[in-house]
Amino acid sequence: MTSQSSPKIGEDCAKSVPLEKCLKKCAFGKAQIKYLGHIIGSGKHEPDPEKTAVINNLPVPKTKKELRSVLGLCNYYCEYIPKYSELVYPLTELTKKRVPDSIPWTEKHDSSFHLLKKALVEAPSLYSPVPDKLYTIHSDASQIGIAACLSQKCGDKCYPIAYASQKLSKTQQSWSTIEREAFEIVWSLKKFEVWVFGTEIEFYTDHNPLPYLTKSAPQSARLQRWAFALQKFNVTIKHCPVVKMPHADALSRLV
Repeated sequence: MTSQSSPKIGEDCAKSVPLEKCLKKCAFGKAQIKYLGHIIGSGKHEPDPEKTAVINNLPVPKTKKELRSVLGLCNYYCEYIPKYSELVYPLTELTKKRVPDSIPWTEKHDSSFHLLKKALVEAPSLYSPVPDKLYTIHSDASQIGIAACLSQKCGDKCYPIAYASQKLSKTQQSWSTIEREAFEIVWSLKKFEVWVFGTEIEFYTDHNPLPYLTKSAPQSARLQRWAFALQKFNVTIKHCPVVKMPHADALSRLV
């Protein structure tokens, strides 16, 4: 509660509802509050540093059970990490049935584990959207995953609203680069639909698969579905070299 009238509202609610008061658990006039492992307020939210510090101090997991527990903790904050699915890919591969319970930990897994903890500790704040501002989406597709960031620009700075990522299936990994880029656009728009539907959107990617979709859609039922899915969005595709993508490709600059 941040407004001046909030204490009075809280007092009125306490009188009208038969709930026991516990002043130690109440906070009034706060610009930010802790809530379920997050710091929320002032138009943004971010992971609670106390919680990410716990994750940062976790030892290297020795078994699949321990690894699943670590990934479960990290998954809770995946919305703050660009290209999260690609980052944890080596670790999730260790949870498969073919892998023994005593996991074969290698340098590749160690690197992924430490980069994951680093990304959590340095996770950016995510901002509440402003209704009259233009939405922008930056995306990137690799051989093993796709990732996107929804943001709004104010002045010269882009403020991230949400990150999303997904590991590609074996079938999806076999698609051509242009097919993966086309899927990435459709997937990103659906992922952020609750924010962007009915608004103007600028979509930045290092490929422009729209001509490919237009030309090839009649030859493929899958491409036809993607082309139809795009029609309900007011989206403009803009080319942006990978090195200039400030959000979705940021993590690859660290690897």
